Amino acid sequence: MRVFGCLAYALVPNNIFESKGYRVYHPHTKHILVSRDVVFLEDAIQPLLSCRKETCVSSKDIVDKADYVVGLTSHIDKALEDGFTTINVFESIRGIERQLCVDDPRKNLRQYLIMIYQLKAELHVIEDAYAASMKQCDNVISCITKFNFLDEVSVSKLMNALAEVMRFDPREELMNVYNGSPLKIPLSKIVDEFKRILAKNSTVLDLTKHMKSLEVAMNSPNSSSFNISSTVENTVSLMKPRAIKRLRAIAKCLSVSGNLNECLKTYKDTRVRILKDSMASTNPNYLRPSFIKCLKNEPWGEIRDHFLPEFQVDFSVVMKVCLPSERNLCIKIFKNLLDDRLASIFEEIVLLSRFLLFLRFLETIARMMHIPQEQLVSLLYLINMLLHMQNDIGKVFDGCLEILAQFAVFKRILAYNVCTTFRELIQILETLDTRPPTDGGKEHRVIFIIKYMDMLLYDYHDAMELAFTSEYTPTHAVHMLSNTVKSMMKTIETNLEVGASKYQGSHSCLRHIFLMNNYKQILVQLEGCKALSKILGQDFKEHLERKVQENVHNHLQHTWKEMIMLIGNQDPKSSSSASKSSKDKMKSKMKAFNAAFEQSHDQYCKIVIFDDALRAVVQQSISQLLIPAHHAFIQSLIKEHRAWKLNSITLKYTTDMLRTMVGEMLNCKVESDTVSGLSQN
Repeated sequence: MRVFGCLAYALVPNNIFESKGYRVYHPHTKHILVSRDVVFLEDAIQPLLSCRKETCVSSKDIVDKADYVVGLTSHIDKALEDGFTTINVFESIRGIERQLCVDDPRKNLRQYLIMIYQLKAELHVIEDAYAASMKQCDNVISCITKFNFLDEVSVSKLMNALAEVMRFDPREELMNVYNGSPLKIPLSKIVDEFKRILAKNSTVLDLTKHMKSLEVAMNSPNSSSFNISSTVENTVSLMKPRAIKRLRAIAKCLSVSGNLNECLKTYKDTRVRILKDSMASTNPNYLRPSFIKCLKNEPWGEIRDHFLPEFQVDFSVVMKVCLPSERNLCIKIFKNLLDDRLASIFEEIVLLSRFLLFLRFLETIARMMHIPQEQLVSLLYLINMLLHMQNDIGKVFDGCLEILAQFAVFKRILAYNVCTTFRELIQILETLDTRPPTDGGKEHRVIFIIKYMDMLLYDYHDAMELAFTSEYTPTHAVHMLSNTVKSMMKTIETNLEVGASKYQGSHSCLRHIFLMNNYKQILVQLEGCKALSKILGQDFKEHLERKVQENVHNHLQHTWKEMIMLIGNQDPKSSSSASKSSKDKMKSKMKAFNAAFEQSHDQYCKIVIFDDALRAVVQQSISQLLIPAHHAFIQSLIKEHRAWKLNSITLKYTTDMLRTMVGEMLNCKVESDTVSGLSQN
């Protein structure tokens, strides 16, 4: 209505129009017209003639009272509105719950889950509506108690109405009606459906067909034993896509509702059983602790030739196919969970499936005491296998802290045993009883060690570095490996010197032949042993070359110079005397020389120098030392005969004959290069 051309409001307590006592507020002048009797016209409110009194009160008091009445009315309206909303939602919840109890999720799982989401949303709505209603009721009560603008009767009626509204608690009603929650029965039904779908679609993965491709790859002549797993596909589908989709939908619904634990327990139990059976399709021996105990009694040859190749195939298939597929299934079904939660679920399944018995099998092999060089190869073989599969291990067990810790412990065991076995090999070499051959030829154990060390450094280079890096600090690991190899070579050199000292008596000439033969053979072997040669360096090669030259020189000094002394030191002036004593002396020298040469010739025809270049150098050195001395002695002998006026001279060996016989020496047939292992004998 309009009063004096401005908007005006009739403020009447209890919303009941009475015959008198109206108060009209003028918003422009901020005054209230007070009259006991007023007449409401179409465009104005006029007081009656019987009451022409007009009173103005304080504008501040009038505004407070007006705001109070407006606010109180608003709070009451909102409280009633939220109360009605709460009641309506409560009835909707009861209707949805009854429908969910009747329906079967197997018939239409999607629609059933939609209704559960709707029911859960309604539960949130009723909680919000009830909370808002209580807040508005509190506001009404606060307004009533703060200002005393209403009469006692109105206050009593209003408080009774508010009490009725506040007495209805939908949460208590739901607890009473459904004995907990209206979601209890529907959620139990979809949990049962989850179990049914999981049990129906969980089948054992047959790994034998994947093993066949690995075995074919292993038998291929051009394949690497550590890269054969690349021929196997990474993952396979363990369930039909439709089943995975249904399980994922149920898991998501239960996760939102906070009721996923029972499904997780069922999933873990089911997948543990399936994973056990899947791994058992490779070789169930690895999953039996009794087998690991019996393994300790197996000879190393059987383990190396039978168990390790089989294990590599089985372990590769499990790591490349079985476990990635299992983790992929877990991720697909519980996609809405966090990564660390998914990793913990998968890790628990793997641990309960006894997968770690594969590592126990490897650890048993790693701790078995065999011949050191065989044990070292087996340890490095296992390290190499883990190194070539570390990417697969990292991807499959990402976030699985306990399993990765087990792998780390196993690597440390391998690394420690590798370094320990290296030290044992050096100790064996230090105490090795070297029995030099009678022909001064090769010490075959030295050749074996050279080839063995090169094989380790070439085939297992990464494993060797890992072992020494794990045992020592990274900055010293390379130096420790190099020092260990050089220490082993130094021990070999010492053993050769000790072995050469065992040539005594008539075989003393073989001492330097033996040393030059083996030092030269080491040099020859290093030419083909790139990995070992790289670690030893050029200085070691030059050291061996000096050793060869030194022994060639010592051999000439020890054997042939003593023989030359028999015919040396001739006095030209004494030849003119033509005395009988001088003639006899010359003849005795010739006989002594011939006898010594024949003995050396027979002995050197049995001596072997394997390297052609070294043999040529030794023959040339002997010829350069022996032939000139023999020729000078013959010339001196001819002069003596002329002085004795003898017509002829008879020589058993001429210079040309001597040269030919020297060429016959050291030309024995080279025996085959057989390699034998180290032993304590």
